[in-house]
Amino acid sequence: MSNLVTVDAIRAAAHRIAPIARRTPLLDVSPAAGRPLHLKCENLQRTGAFKIRGGFSLISQLVEAGRSASGVITYSSGNHAQAVTCSARTLGLPAVVVMPTTAPAVKVEGTRAFGAEVMFEGTTSVERRRRAEAVARERNLTIIPPFDHPEIIAGQGTVGLEIVEDLPGVATVYVPIGGGGLASGVAVADDAIVDAVRWLAARAHLVVEPSGAATVAAILSGAGAGAGGETDGEGGATVAVLSGGNIAPDALARLLSSPRSGC
Repeated sequence: MSNLVTVDAIRAAAHRIAPIARRTPLLDVSPAAGRPLHLKCENLQRTGAFKIRGGFSLISQLVEAGRSASGVITYSSGNHAQAVTCSARTLGLPAVVVMPTTAPAVKVEGTRAFGAEVMFEGTTSVERRRRAEAVARERNLTIIPPFDHPEIIAGQGTVGLEIVEDLPGVATVYVPIGGGGLASGVAVADDAIVDAVRWLAARAHLVVEPSGAATVAAILSGAGAGAGGETDGEGGATVAVLSGGNIAPDALARLLSSPRSGC
């Protein structure tokens, strides 16, 4: 559905989400990284992740069109759930979230803190979606999908809009792809991601969840280098998007203190 989203739609979304979404900083960590590198700090975003951009973009549109009076429902492992519930509360709507039975406690608690009703269903997105669709029919709720909707895409695209406005010379942008749950679950086995979390905490003084640090892991490990070993396009600036910072303090402490596995 991304072919339906234009730059004008992203600009419109930027205007729409301005009252709630933070314009997150673009932090220059080039001296610490030993190469031209900026971090787009969506871990400092309201609700701790970029998802508030897309969630509010869609829900505010539904409110304007009078299509969400009964409330909204979503299915998410965490960050999208908090984005939807924060947006719904801001707009005066009830919200229901279907989460996996394995959802991290920090994300469940964060979702409930915004006033959402939390349900648990299975461990896969398919199971959560089916439960959400059934509850939506029963209660006449509007489903807010995690990613596959033009207004969600337009809202998330405002991250890119801010990057090019704040750093016109940007040549390369690293963006994490995927729901994040899998990356978080295997992070302890993926040394590059653990090292990136540690590096961000020690050198950039930022708390970032493992899936959110995947971009920095790719850069620092050389996994994102081109054929010539370079990570910058045409010698321009490189930006790594830190997608979220919702990690439990005890989990962060374990990552920071655990020895390398040697893999």
